[in-house]
Amino acid sequence: MDTRNIKIIRVLWGDFKDEIPNKPLFNEIVYVYGESNREYLQKLGYETYLMNSNPLGHGDNELNKFYNKLEAIELACSHFTTFLFLDWDVELVKALDDNFFKYIMSKKVLMPTYSYPKEYLKLHDKLLDNNARLWTNSQITFMKKYGWNLEDQIILPNAGFIFVNDMPELGSSLMKIAKENKLLTNIEEFVFYIWSNCTLNQYIQEHEPFCIFGRPTNHMFKVDQIEGFFEKNLHEYINKSIEKNIYFNHN
Repeated sequence: MDTRNIKIIRVLWGDFKDEIPNKPLFNEIVYVYGESNREYLQKLGYETYLMNSNPLGHGDNELNKFYNKLEAIELACSHFTTFLFLDWDVELVKALDDNFFKYIMSKKVLMPTYSYPKEYLKLHDKLLDNNARLWTNSQITFMKKYGWNLEDQIILPNAGFIFVNDMPELGSSLMKIAKENKLLTNIEEFVFYIWSNCTLNQYIQEHEPFCIFGRPTNHMFKVDQIEGFFEKNLHEYINKSIEKNIYFNHN
């Protein structure tokens, strides 16, 4: 195959049109929920695949919304031999070249990591906003089980960038894991943690892409009274194992 023609996968549900470029930036297809969303995308020139006429998909329940993304990944695994899923807030910062394609085509599954301060776990039942409290409580419950410990941080896979190469059964395996473990909130991140079944060091060696960080080094984490530049420690740890050459930035 022409490696420069790797299919880029996007997902759209709900009402997030402000995030969408006014024309396709890659050879991409959008797995879309809702007829009006599909019509909007098609007018901009995007190739689309209608997942469900309901614009919220599984997002009728806020805690389930990322099943939409996992469902799209599952379908993409059956539609394409090789693909790269990108969130809408992932931007290209350097032209993709032979070095990029040679590297990425040598891999099977890539998904970067990012961090949460362990102090975040203390927010259980602390947030005043009801929806935020429900989300955070559920997220914390799963984060305690499905995340790596690194000093004062919890490390998770970050689902803004997912590369899959010749893994047709991966999507159905991920969906099975998610349903068996009744995952909620960051579903597609917890499921990759479970699927990888390895230490953080092993994950970095096998699945951390050289071309992107899960969050930028200068990302300011701020939730309630917790704030800080918590990615720096993780990035220094990653850089001991692999040499990054950044092509994408996850805003």
